[in-house]
Amino acid sequence: VRSQTDRTVSRWTIARMLSDQGLNSYSKPKKPLLLPRHKKLRLWFAKTGAKHSNEDWRRVIFTDECKVCIHGPDGNRRVWRRPGGVLLDHHISPTVKFGGRAVMVWGAITYNGVGRLVFIDTMMNADVYIDVLKSGYLGTVEMHGVNIYETVMQQDNDPKHFASKTLEWIRENNITVLKWPACSPDLNIIEHVWYYVKRKISEAGGKPRNVDDLKALILRIWYSIPLEYIRKLYDSIPNRLAAVISAKGGCTKY
Repeated sequence: VRSQTDRTVSRWTIARMLSDQGLNSYSKPKKPLLLPRHKKLRLWFAKTGAKHSNEDWRRVIFTDECKVCIHGPDGNRRVWRRPGGVLLDHHISPTVKFGGRAVMVWGAITYNGVGRLVFIDTMMNADVYIDVLKSGYLGTVEMHGVNIYETVMQQDNDPKHFASKTLEWIRENNITVLKWPACSPDLNIIEHVWYYVKRKISEAGGKPRNVDDLKALILRIWYSIPLEYIRKLYDSIPNRLAAVISAKGGCTKY
């Protein structure tokens, strides 16, 4: 690197000077690309949401779809082994051509615990999504014995979620939908639940042999998620909103 005085300075010298100033080197975290309009809506949402009480947020049922692969990353990217030794099965992260088999699943969480889990076995469209809500959202409300008039459904901004027939079904079933800012996984606490499920899958004794095994494992993990874990996520919402406000709508650590 050439300085303003036309002297050549090595990258190691620059790194050492930055370190002397108390800076450390980190890998850049992957975050959504936030355009000015996204930041504006996120800031509005955070400021509005900050006015709500914890009891208000506990009425929200968070929902999301997630893709889970049989041969996905197992979360253990490093391993100890002897240099030049034979590669054993546990020394590698196996990959499968074209991504391998996977399942698409829809889930919901409430302050009282996880809700219904619905596997999606066909291409998702508005009709399929309505069927998912019939089984998943209404099933979650029934499962926890809450009044649907007292719940608020959170969903992302997927076009299928806001198709005319979807919105008509939502109105007919008296469901209130939370106005959600785009590109905001840091505010959607169910993202952490999916991470929890995938981590538990990676920690399971044996890899699922097929889709049916994977579904059974997901179900077993899902319905054993501790209530304390879910409630801590709900209790983190005020801090998440404050972080968005502090970042003026930008990315946060969550």
